Amino acid sequence: MTLVAFVAFAPVVALLVWIYLKDAYEPEPRAFVMKVALAGGALVVAAAALESLLSLWLPQSLTVESFITTGLCEELVKFGGALLVFYKSRHFNEEMDGIVYSSSLALGFAAVENVLYVTDGGLESGYVRALLPVPGHAVFGVVMGYFLAKAKFGTGRVKHENLMRALFVPATLHGIFNFLMSSSMTLALLVVPLMAALLWFCAKRMDALEELSPFSPSRRKMPENRATQG
Repeated sequence: MTLVAFVAFAPVVALLVWIYLKDAYEPEPRAFVMKVALAGGALVVAAAALESLLSLWLPQSLTVESFITTGLCEELVKFGGALLVFYKSRHFNEEMDGIVYSSSLALGFAAVENVLYVTDGGLESGYVRALLPVPGHAVFGVVMGYFLAKAKFGTGRVKHENLMRALFVPATLHGIFNFLMSSSMTLALLVVPLMAALLWFCAKRMDALEELSPFSPSRRKMPENRATQG
């Protein structure tokens, strides 16, 4: 049982710590980050219920299952959870926070999903999930958080457009991931370079947001520097 727990939680914790530490200038309250992650775990129940309903109503095909029954469904549940749990929180006070909280929610979801898969499919399924599906949930969370941040600190039409992107971009990526994983071996192998590219992209986005952080040393010095000019 200890090994099962380790295989299920280790990759989740590793990714959560990595993303948390990327927010170097104003780290988020750990207790609130854990609250968000626990909320993400609880969302697995809602996602399972919605997936069951959709599977009864929609035609059964790989495309429908990948992009709608699983991809859109799970990201819709996470999106709703993000709006309820942290979007309006006072702790969400810079763009990088959107990535920290959204990925925490997604990884909490992945943790509970992992436990279910490893319990049912054995340790081998846990090893596979550690390499692909768990990083996948992290990536989808980072992408959702990026657009949620752009929406929160944006105005007007841009705000609403980014809210839509926060749902549909990760849902589309999730659908592509599921479709490739469930296809032929040749297509399934494409998941590896896809995930590598997405992880690289997410790391670059996080670095960029950190540079733009109002809490970074360079940004804090700007008013002082301007005051000494002229």
